Amino acid sequence: MAEEKQPLTLEDIKKNTDLMRTITRYARDRYSKNYFDPDEAVEDFLSEYRGIQNNTMNALTFANYASEI
Repeated sequence: MAEEKQPLTLEDIKKNTDLMRTITRYARDRYSKNYFDPDEAVEDFLSEYRGIQNNTMNALTFANYASEI
């Protein structure tokens, strides 16, 4: 039987160097913002992710950004 994956916690995300590198690179590339506080980087990223999931305008804005990568 396949093992069920547990959701990531904020601490899991902050400890994962690959995820943090991706989050900080995304913020730098999209908004020219550099984070020195991992908490702030994760919170901002998750806020944007939630917005994309729940708001059509945010989703379209992100799709436009992603199509230009």
